[in-house]
Amino acid sequence: MYFRLKRSSIGRRVVPNVLANSHTCGELSKPQYFFAFFLTDGDLNPIFGSPWGFRGIYGENEGLVASYTGRYTVSVDGKGRIAVPKRLRDAASVRGSAHFVLNRGMDGCLELYSEADWKDVEERLTAQHPIEAADSRFFKRNFYSHVVPAPADPQGRIVIPSFLLESAGIEKEVLILGIGDKVALWNEARYNAYLLKFGETPETVAERLFSKIDRPDS
Repeated sequence: MYFRLKRSSIGRRVVPNVLANSHTCGELSKPQYFFAFFLTDGDLNPIFGSPWGFRGIYGENEGLVASYTGRYTVSVDGKGRIAVPKRLRDAASVRGSAHFVLNRGMDGCLELYSEADWKDVEERLTAQHPIEAADSRFFKRNFYSHVVPAPADPQGRIVIPSFLLESAGIEKEVLILGIGDKVALWNEARYNAYLLKFGETPETVAERLFSKIDRPDS
């Protein structure tokens, strides 16, 4: 069984480099196969080709991608405002809300959720910490004290409070990464240092995480 990945000018920009050229299943390594499978509809039918690089399957929103994807660098103005890229705002709309919630993330970044996704986060936290034990109280006090609403204005801008900018080391520019179900905001130098400290390539990590994925018979 073979499949061939279609390309478009947009698709090349949002798809990992390993998929920028056409491949067949037999030529893909395990990490490459994972990316190929992840970026298809599950039957290895490519889903590239929409204006966002993917074809969605979300009823009346078909054609919009529901995952946050891409890498962007945007300016921070004197009021702490940033312009959220349109692709990410479109994804938030597909996921149930055009507005965002901002909080302090792991590893020194900030994280941006749609309001609808944030409700899911809160429900999971409540389910996992039903009893107010000491650890739960400590976690919730630190976690929720760094959560702020971040509604987008008509220009697609949100305001990042100064205490969150300081905690993430963000000054004049912010690196924005779409990471599937949320968006990460980084000081770019801090992000590069994080990658170096992690000490592994994306291919190595993919090999370890997805080593149990089986290929179809070729």
